[in-house]
Amino acid sequence: MRSARTVLSRDLVPFAVTMTTSFPAKPRNARLLFFALLLAICSWHIETAPDDNTVSRALAVRALVEEGTLEITAHHELTGDKAITGDRYFSDKAPLPTFIVAGFWKCARVIGLADLRDDPVDARILLLGGFLFGSVPMALILLIAFIELRRTRPEAPWLLSIVPLLGSFLFVYSGTFFNHLPAALFALLAALDIRTGKHLRAGGFAGLGAACDAALLFVLAAWLVQLAFGRLRALMPFLMGLVPGAAITMANNFAVTGSAFTFPSAHAVNYGVMREAYGFGTWQPEAFLGLTVSAYRGLLFYAPALIAVVILAIAERARLFQRELLFDPLVLPAIVLLLVFFTHATWWGGWAYGPRYLTPVPALLLVRAMPALAKRPWHVRAAIGFGCIGLICAVAAKLTTGHGLPTDVKDPLVSMVLPLIRERAYYGAGWPVRAGFSPTMGAFLFCLALVLAYFGARRITRTA
Repeated sequence: MRSARTVLSRDLVPFAVTMTTSFPAKPRNARLLFFALLLAICSWHIETAPDDNTVSRALAVRALVEEGTLEITAHHELTGDKAITGDRYFSDKAPLPTFIVAGFWKCARVIGLADLRDDPVDARILLLGGFLFGSVPMALILLIAFIELRRTRPEAPWLLSIVPLLGSFLFVYSGTFFNHLPAALFALLAALDIRTGKHLRAGGFAGLGAACDAALLFVLAAWLVQLAFGRLRALMPFLMGLVPGAAITMANNFAVTGSAFTFPSAHAVNYGVMREAYGFGTWQPEAFLGLTVSAYRGLLFYAPALIAVVILAIAERARLFQRELLFDPLVLPAIVLLLVFFTHATWWGGWAYGPRYLTPVPALLLVRAMPALAKRPWHVRAAIGFGCIGLICAVAAKLTTGHGLPTDVKDPLVSMVLPLIRERAYYGAGWPVRAGFSPTMGAFLFCLALVLAYFGARRITRTA
């Protein structure tokens, strides 16, 4: 019997290369194939190792499905991310991801696909949440970036739409049951709809985004100001669109805190600073460098393709303060979100890879800048080149530490990720490891999959 390594090297690899370079891609199916390819890469590592953030959500999902309540008092000691009202404990997370995963989990329980286990933190819930709110949003963001670039600049290389985003901290969170990627997706969809005049739907996306991450209320405020001063007639449809997301958020607030207008984070157990203005409004001078250029949580460090955007902005500095830019629904909200987190007491985001609280910022700015970058070959090369550097770093993190880099490590890529790569101490995540392969073989297969995905995407995007 041949070994798995022999089968991979002699049979699977040549077959995969042949398939990715020769299969026909019909125009009507090309985008669907492209999305499936992106989703496969974004789903390679789905995080099931528990941490405070994901456990808080998983406990709420299980409580909602099995007990019909959001209360997690019975198992609250398993997570530090929790809120307390009286003597009752709840998850302090935004509601939409929890509610949707609970819906899927309820269906799985009813039709018998999932049995009830003793472990209150069911890894299957983390798997489901990681796919629905990590993998799918990341793949959709990439697909939207590609479609927007091809719509405005059909001649632009497809790599310009994919590599800058893959080469950012967003990719590290794909496959993780967090709220940041769906919030970024809804923010991007809302901004694009505002730009094209679809204000009712834009409001719907904006409200759902805020139900994923309350910090998007600052982005929402920026859009309201833009509409009030620029497109007043569009304000009412936009406000009407907000109703579903607002209803979800307010219902969750009331269930947890007793007030529809008080968010669970105001009752946080282990983060007392959140009880005063939700942690905002405190002078944080270290955040200015920490969230921009530092190796700790800097945007330009963990989403390096933004360096090309900065270069572009400098080159076109005469246009920066034109009215059309101030009313751009992708640019001003991203800047506002960055500025408000300069004042947040926990701006670093705890255990994290990059500035996770700023996840919508690269999505909005990169998608907005891609058509302008595509006008100049040098800018294209810079964006793709910086994106490739970021992709190497993101892949290294996914293969070693995952998203959980300690708060007190000031240069985690150099201090933690690089030594682990040198020692070949790969993270035991990814489906090959779950299928029985060693972490080293799993790392090799992931890198191979990225290479094959490149050839497949190049073939597909010729007709997409």
